[in-house]
Amino acid sequence: MSVADFSADVRRADVKVAEELVYQALVRKGVQVDDCRGQCLAWDFRLVIDEAWKTLDVKFDSYIEASERFPFEGVHIGTDGTRWDGWGLHADLDYVAVVGMSMISAHVINLREFRPFVLSSLMADIKPDWRPFHRPNTQNPNRPPYTTHGWAVPIAVLKASGVAVHRMSLRGVKAA
Repeated sequence: MSVADFSADVRRADVKVAEELVYQALVRKGVQVDDCRGQCLAWDFRLVIDEAWKTLDVKFDSYIEASERFPFEGVHIGTDGTRWDGWGLHADLDYVAVVGMSMISAHVINLREFRPFVLSSLMADIKPDWRPFHRPNTQNPNRPPYTTHGWAVPIAVLKASGVAVHRMSLRGVKAA
């Protein structure tokens, strides 16, 4: 699989607003944050958690609020047949914050917990109430059109399995 190209996120207005809201919320909470947006990395921010630097990527998802399911991007497949890992498989990514359409909160998950849960569940073919998704994407001019394949996992299933999903309020935060 080829290396992911994160330049598409940099251009999307809704993603940029979600990223700024999460950044402002982290700063307001007093978290030490290193802003890496626009550098085409697998993450938007580095932050200090338990005295160690961790990586966090922000995603904008229109599905999470209505469904109460957390997305897991497994693979992207280009129309030319190329394949590359989705964010769910990037070992250098520690946390993902998913902001829904209302932009009033972000669901934050530790990928060091989420990734092994998803992969072991897939290997054992245990996917209670999971929904596969296949999202076409044509917004990245550096790649041919591609489709993202993954799973939407019920947040209740994650919590029951010991995978913490935290909700971070974005109320009162203004995007610059």
